[in-house]
Amino acid sequence: NIILFGESGAGKSSLVDMIAGMDCAKTSDGAVGCTFQSTSYDVDLPDHSLIIWDTAGLNEGQKGNINFTEAAGNIYKLTYQLDGVNLLVYCVRSRITNNMVQNYNMFRAFCDDEVPIVLVITAMENCPDGDVWWASNIHHFEKEGIEVVDHACVSTLKGYGEGKYEAWRAEVQDMIAKHYLRTPWVMAKESWFVWAVT
Repeated sequence: NIILFGESGAGKSSLVDMIAGMDCAKTSDGAVGCTFQSTSYDVDLPDHSLIIWDTAGLNEGQKGNINFTEAAGNIYKLTYQLDGVNLLVYCVRSRITNNMVQNYNMFRAFCDDEVPIVLVITAMENCPDGDVWWASNIHHFEKEGIEVVDHACVSTLKGYGEGKYEAWRAEVQDMIAKHYLRTPWVMAKESWFVWAVT
């Protein structure tokens, strides 16, 4: 079980399509997010069969379809109901915000800091070299306490560049295959009870 999370508009649904190699997640071009609840997608990679959970968009605006409290509650329920979590994929834009830090800390807490987190920075189509960008910006993420086991700087715009989309897709697929836990982490029932009654 791979949980994909991030703010509404970060490109989560397009990232699901990229990983799966097909159009399978509803996307939104407007200001109102379209991911109401967690939706699962079966994805077959070479030597790996995965279930990717596209979660409700966090931090919608006033006209958004879901508020932070509701989204956080749905994600926590998902974490509890699954038979284990193998990896967290945090989908973000390049600019660090307070919400980005809050969401990261929330998911670390949800999983008791036991599940690896990888970072996918989207909307990087105008960045000539993702590795150079990351080397120049990693200290900003670390300063805010955002620590990940790996990262990928990509664009989820199909057909962009000469083979760049396919290269980005392979990079994300390889990163997921490399870092997901072979033995999933399972939330303790007492953790769910404490959260549910507070």
